Amino acid sequence: MVGFRVHCIGSSHAVRIAHSLRKSPGFNTEFSVDSTCAQSGKVFKDINWPDFSKYEKKDVLIIIPFGNDIFRRNSIKIEQLRKGKIIHLVKSAPTSDEHLASLCESLNEKLKGTKAEIIIVTSFYRHLFCCADFRKINPNAESYKHVHPGIVGIQDRKNKFILSFFKGSGYLVFRHESLLFDNWKRKRGQKVEYRKQQPDSVHFNDKVYLKIVHQLLEQARALLASLDA
Repeated sequence: MVGFRVHCIGSSHAVRIAHSLRKSPGFNTEFSVDSTCAQSGKVFKDINWPDFSKYEKKDVLIIIPFGNDIFRRNSIKIEQLRKGKIIHLVKSAPTSDEHLASLCESLNEKLKGTKAEIIIVTSFYRHLFCCADFRKINPNAESYKHVHPGIVGIQDRKNKFILSFFKGSGYLVFRHESLLFDNWKRKRGQKVEYRKQQPDSVHFNDKVYLKIVHQLLEQARALLASLDA
């Protein structure tokens, strides 16, 4: 008999995490997986938001909701390669702080009254070294020169706001870096390592998603064990 249910909510990262959960030990014996994910690239308002009141105490919700709202939609260019693609940031046009605050308020409102355990993941980095510097890693990439000083700082500030907003909420909010690195330091060398795990500059390879899922499952088990303690 399945012990608990995991529900993935978000866009493309959530889709891939749900897929990796189904490939993980314990699937369909210890836990089941449900996904209400939207198509790739969907912003917060277009995510397939479920009725949160239907979830029970043995449900764990993994929510990755804000990544596609970091930059304005007209700032992205997709370059198709012989194998795969690269998602370029053509111009650094971040959305406003007020916009992110309104999204956090909206998510908090949606979650009111749910009995489920909540795991929110801050936004994974995107578009790091998407152009000239990344040719050293992927020589098939065209030599675009989309260089945006401060791109990491922009994303860090938005994630810091998410952490601050949900502090004391009772939800578990994961720093995205902690799902990939045991000891994350915001240095160029480690940012390059982060980027090497993102073939298209946004999404990770399958091996990395399995690592992410392993950590999320460990936290889900800990949350549920605390209910029985």
